[in-house]
Amino acid sequence: MGLLTSSYGEKVIVEIPEDQTNDSETMISISGQKEVEINIGADPEKHVSRLIKSINNLKNKDMSSIMSILSQNGVDKSSKEVDNETDQAGGTGMMIVVMILIFMFVFILPLMMI
Repeated sequence: MGLLTSSYGEKVIVEIPEDQTNDSETMISISGQKEVEINIGADPEKHVSRLIKSINNLKNKDMSSIMSILSQNGVDKSSKEVDNETDQAGGTGMMIVVMILIFMFVFILPLMMI
């Protein structure tokens, strides 16, 4: 049951427009989406909130401090960021695995018990 309610196939989209209105501030847009609609365990807003909190923690720090924090946390090595939304890995494969497992438990296992 944990596999059915676990979260998979979510994405957080961060958009930074090239045309900024102010040189001292950077305006960004952050949104979260389910990639697989039947993902009942998905909570993309949880990931959006976590990202906003992380960004607020970096506010008013100089770039060398930010790069040091990122390096200490291994973000430069294990990050899943992409430059384009179409490059993002999908949750479709996980959805197929979940559906196969459901099919097996609902239809095949009961037949084997007979």
